[in-house]
Amino acid sequence: CTAVINPPAPKVKGECMDWTWDFEIWGYVKDPKTGLEEYKKLGYSTGGVLNGVAPGYYTLKYIVTDACGNVGYAECEVKVADKIEPVAICDDDLNISIGGAYTTAEGLARVTAADIDEGSWDNCELASLDVRRDIEEDCLDIYTDLIVEGADSFADLVKVSRSSARSADRAEYPDADYFYYTGKDKDNLNELWIVQEGDVYYSTWAFAIYFTCCDISADADDKVTIELRATDTEGNSNICWMRVLIEDKLPPKCETHDKYILCTELDFDPADADQVAGRFGPAEDVVKLVDNCSAEITEEVIYTPGNCGTGEIERVFTITDASGRSTVCTQTITIKEVNDYKIIFPGDSEATCGEEPDRDIEWETYACDILAVN
Repeated sequence: CTAVINPPAPKVKGECMDWTWDFEIWGYVKDPKTGLEEYKKLGYSTGGVLNGVAPGYYTLKYIVTDACGNVGYAECEVKVADKIEPVAICDDDLNISIGGAYTTAEGLARVTAADIDEGSWDNCELASLDVRRDIEEDCLDIYTDLIVEGADSFADLVKVSRSSARSADRAEYPDADYFYYTGKDKDNLNELWIVQEGDVYYSTWAFAIYFTCCDISADADDKVTIELRATDTEGNSNICWMRVLIEDKLPPKCETHDKYILCTELDFDPADADQVAGRFGPAEDVVKLVDNCSAEITEEVIYTPGNCGTGEIERVFTITDASGRSTVCTQTITIKEVNDYKIIFPGDSEATCGEEPDRDIEWETYACDILAVN
């Protein structure tokens, strides 16, 4: 982080025109012991070139000597500045998965500038690393609800044209057409959260960026653009960008509770899924579903009949999330037997030889019993 000073030759007037010139560099140097700055000579050129000059303000002192031995001096102010942009390097092998499984209905992923950086550097000194991401229009409401403080939907933000935006924001986002702030109105703006460049929406430059379930896609080509900005101490900046597929690696989790009924309560078709749902509740009420993102539930009913009105109903629920990961849980409904019947045997009787005695047996059932008499 140094400069080579090679100033042009001075313009010299005088009677002896055979002359030579050199220069010195003077500046303030801090004493490491006292901490005080001292004005002193930092270097002397003997060939019109001085190497290794650090950024700062200096006095360049020309020294001209003519053939007659006369010596002349002239001074001018010199600024050595870093005008070279940093080198921004993005990690092109980054995998981002939505987290928060089993703890929240809407998952989030947080990625910092350090996560994306893969060795950005500057010839002098890096001052900061910032990141931002593009936001699909369909995801603006969810992003605003989960990320933006003080707003529940994108419509809650105050939209401001470029001419009405804050001057500092216009300078930081030179390509932005619209700016979206929290606040009451255009005259009472709070924090800037989203900018719009053409038809593309971006989060603002920040230490970290966030992703929601809305960013997940089953299409491998449907990726989110991430930009990393490296800025040095002189305000020079450079950007690298990458396209990242946002994934959901966590399967959904489900839970059900088994039930039983008596066979006398079987007033529906146990093989009919709609009738079973009408009797025991729809899948959404029966399944306790927890997923970091949303999921869909499908149901299959399997009825296995038993003896005397007994049986078993299995409601097999398959829960599938947006990434295609699925979990199966089953609710078992047991149909229990009820024994409630009456058998009437014939009473004692007498019969004459050759006559058929009374052997009729009567019975009544009050539950699900199936009686056979022989």
